[in-house]
Amino acid sequence: RDFCLSRGLGDVYKRQEEKVRMMERNLEKERKAHKQTKDSLSKVAVDSPKDDHEGQVVNLLEKLEQKLSATEDAEKRLLKMEHEFKLKHEALQQKESYFTAATGGAMDPKLVSNLFKLEQLIQRVDLDELDQKLSKLDSLSQNKTKKKLGGKTYAEIRKHLEELQAIIFDPNIPEKDKEKANIELEKVMQDLEKTSEFQQELKAAQLEEKKKNEPLNKAAYEAVLSRLTIEQKDNPTEYRKRLAKQPELALLFLTPEQILKKHSNDFKLYLLNGSEQEIRALSHLMPKFRSDQDIQKRFVETIDSKIREFSSRAASAPPKPKAPSSAKPKKKWKPKASGGGGGGNFLDELKKKSGAPKN
Repeated sequence: RDFCLSRGLGDVYKRQEEKVRMMERNLEKERKAHKQTKDSLSKVAVDSPKDDHEGQVVNLLEKLEQKLSATEDAEKRLLKMEHEFKLKHEALQQKESYFTAATGGAMDPKLVSNLFKLEQLIQRVDLDELDQKLSKLDSLSQNKTKKKLGGKTYAEIRKHLEELQAIIFDPNIPEKDKEKANIELEKVMQDLEKTSEFQQELKAAQLEEKKKNEPLNKAAYEAVLSRLTIEQKDNPTEYRKRLAKQPELALLFLTPEQILKKHSNDFKLYLLNGSEQEIRALSHLMPKFRSDQDIQKRFVETIDSKIREFSSRAASAPPKPKAPSSAKPKKKWKPKASGGGGGGNFLDELKKKSGAPKN
């Protein structure tokens, strides 16, 4: 399709070139014919006596001049057309070369045109001026948010939040006052979430969490992929059963670019009921989906939620009991029973154990 489109554009400009050349040839023929006619009429006018035919010759010469003038106008129009055609041809070549460099040779004329326009816009943009406008816009947005929040700043909202939390956790405060503080706390939390500072903190926390999970997710991906590859080769029946229960594991054999192109209906079949290692492996491979890919984005959100759940469980789990020592316990000494009730042997044993000399 791309080849046909590019070939079609080339044919259009080729026909325009042929049309221009044909017009040039016709004008050249007409110019030569007019020149010959003018020369012959001028010769007739010089050689012939001035009689009644002189007026006719003059009229013919005037008409010829007019026709030559019209021919010159046509020639100017032709030159203008040639110039416009040349500019269009250069623009097309520039677009093609730009897009070829950007995409590695794929040919889509519509996309070429859009990318070329975007490149021209970028070249015309004053980055410093744009930065100033963005700063001004951010300032206006903060002022607007401040008005919505009743004129309170982020610091004031945080302070109010801490005061309400102190009331709620104070054992000396009556329950009725705690309930009121709890209701107000929910409203203050909603105001806090609207501030740009809170949004920045939330993004920073998410990035920190992602950075923390990246090595764990990568290790999980390598382990699960290796296990599935071996299972697929050695036990294909078991592998098919596993994919029937967990179809999302088939994503581990794709690239992020291939996952990005999958249909949204495929993601409706994924249950995400696997182990922590399998969920982390999927997280490692997930691309950044577009804003219009709602189902795919919810799929990624579910993966992130499950990873947070696994992390919180690991943090709150009690410490593992220590392994029993391998050393053998010492045997307790037990006195030997002696008959007769005299107790002589018993005393000797005690002395022997304590290291005391015998009598």
